[in-house]
Amino acid sequence: MRLDEFSANEKVERNYERLIYCCAINFYSQMYKIAVPGDLLSEETGRAGEGTYVEDGKVYASRYGVLNEKGEIKVMALSGKYVPTQGDVVIGKVVEISFPYWIVDIASPYEARLHSSEFAGAGRGAGSNARGRGRREGGARGSGMRVSAARGSGTRESAARGSGTRESAARGSGTRESAARGRGAREERIEFGDMKKYLDLDDLIVAKVAKVDALMRVDLALEEDFKIGRGSGGGSGGGRLLEISHTKVPRVIGRSGSMVRMLKEKCNCSIFIAENGRIWIKGSEENMNLVSEVISKIVSEAHTAGLTDRIADFLEPFRGNK
Repeated sequence: MRLDEFSANEKVERNYERLIYCCAINFYSQMYKIAVPGDLLSEETGRAGEGTYVEDGKVYASRYGVLNEKGEIKVMALSGKYVPTQGDVVIGKVVEISFPYWIVDIASPYEARLHSSEFAGAGRGAGSNARGRGRREGGARGSGMRVSAARGSGTRESAARGSGTRESAARGSGTRESAARGRGAREERIEFGDMKKYLDLDDLIVAKVAKVDALMRVDLALEEDFKIGRGSGGGSGGGRLLEISHTKVPRVIGRSGSMVRMLKEKCNCSIFIAENGRIWIKGSEENMNLVSEVISKIVSEAHTAGLTDRIADFLEPFRGNK
């Protein structure tokens, strides 16, 4: 569709979006290094990360964005939907239970899945204890057979019988060990009817992207203290979920964490920022309202210079707010 086919209001909106995007490009190009697809970034292929590709022993940019060369070489997109990458830590919302998975919305075109085996820690421990007992019992019986074999060492026939007995004992020990493993596996299994006891619809979780395959099927692994609340209001968790564009996450964090550190100190709130653009905040209602207002201001002015100083001035009257 051509621009002249839009209504007057739509034209204004699209021109404004283009202006903001151009301002953002100008701002980032002054503060950071901008990469475009095909740019040669490095010859250290072991450091190739998100937004790059390797060809002929060199690392190139695969998209347009801000170059980050700390640790892994990454090109962070200036716009667009969040695309999960292995190793990302995200905040997800359980939207469906489809045994043996929880289907999780991670603010991406691609849904993620969490396997029920993530909650199998207790069963795994019991299985390990059973296997250990089986090995110890097998070892004790084997020791007895070796004594019997020693007593019967006078004849080759007795020795052969002793050897055969030892082999039988070993087979028996292996069988017991297999049975113990089977019991452990059964203890680890979570049935469909029990899945809601662990995670229910609308639960919010913190997880790491464990795997993304060629078909963009995303597998998650739980982080410690993974369950943070329910829905956007947090439910009984007492926190609040904010959502911004994932491309604005670096601006909310600030250089070397300066912006988010200032927010935590001056707003007296716990703040967790995930790489998919979701932010979990927890504190008093008044302080959470303040954090929400400041983050909205950061997002709307992310393309401007001197933002950290302006936010500091804005928060000055609220210093020590409890």
